[in-house]
Amino acid sequence: MMPQSQDQDQDSYQRLVEAALLAFAEKGFDGASVRQIAQSAKLNPAMIAYHFGNKEGLYEAALRWVHSDFSKKLQNMPSAPAPNSPNARNIALSVLSAVIRESFQNCVICANKNQRYKLLHEAAQKLWSHEMASPRTKLLDYLIDQVRIPMDCLIACVNILKPEISRLELDAMIISIHGAIFFFYKHFDVFQKVRGRIYADSDLENLVQNLVDFTLRGLGIPIAFPDDGA
Repeated sequence: MMPQSQDQDQDSYQRLVEAALLAFAEKGFDGASVRQIAQSAKLNPAMIAYHFGNKEGLYEAALRWVHSDFSKKLQNMPSAPAPNSPNARNIALSVLSAVIRESFQNCVICANKNQRYKLLHEAAQKLWSHEMASPRTKLLDYLIDQVRIPMDCLIACVNILKPEISRLELDAMIISIHGAIFFFYKHFDVFQKVRGRIYADSDLENLVQNLVDFTLRGLGIPIAFPDDGA
């Protein structure tokens, strides 16, 4: 196989990941054929071995694509403060709001992209849901890490904002946050159709902020604290 330029490498890699997402989401790992995936990407099947090693490597790359953008955003966010740090409550509220906001914002971005982008994200969500329900052994550590990154941040913030909370209540709260975000993601497109028009850009900021405030209030977390210097 002739060597490829860096641009060609990136293009063929992305085309294979996108084709794999659609194929694995529709047919599962066992049902999807690497030859069909390469055919769909309009590439030689040897490119799968070149980029990913084997079918397992391609599947892992497709799964990692699901969280790539969101993970980068989370890594750039401030971390939860230490409980005894100055103004810890206000910082914890700010970080908690930011994580929830970014999750809802990601849903809005996905819903308002072009049809190809939406198809890929729908396939990605289906693939992710399948893995969460029945994880492959080789990917279990990766799945746990992806869930743990935002969850640890949420838990640390909630423990500062509601130090009296029990572990069982905390678990229920975290599940509620994830449930609200997942439901919104899955049904946002239908919401817009029922509404009769797509949300304008000017509406989206208020929509997301209202969802964040509603979620926090529903969990019994005040959306503002007095600036008491604590």
